[in-house]
Amino acid sequence: MITISFLSVVKNEEKYIEGLIRSILAFDNRLFSYEIVIIDDHSDDHTHQIIKSFQKLHTNIKYFKNSKKGKVAGTIYGIKHCQSEWIKFVDGDDYL
Repeated sequence: MITISFLSVVKNEEKYIEGLIRSILAFDNRLFSYEIVIIDDHSDDHTHQIIKSFQKLHTNIKYFKNSKKGKVAGTIYGIKHCQSEWIKFVDGDDYL
């Protein structure tokens, strides 16, 4: 089975992050398994709380705070946490 990591580096995405997460979770198929890896790049809104609320219900959601600042640093940090054979990069305001 194919495994995919959906990787998103987010900052202050409280208006959109729920839509992104729900759109990924809507995949109900038998062709691949997936994880959602979200790196928070020092948000100062409610992004963290929204992600954590989904994480309580879905074990395939991983949440980390960016160890440095910036999207590039967050992407590199996120890649290290992805465990699937494929990585699909998505922005915090994307909808699949």
